[in-house]
Amino acid sequence: MKAARLVILGASGDLTGRYLLGALAELVQAELLPPDLDIVGVG
Repeated sequence: MKAARLVILGASGDLTGRYLLGALAELVQAELLPPDLDIVGVG
């Protein structure tokens, strides 16, 4: 499997903190994301 990268534009924004990061944390806990996923926040 190829490595995956998720780029979050506007990572310092309010919606990212309130919604996106919480959802990503739940996906990590449920082991639904690939183990080699890179998450990059911009802005």
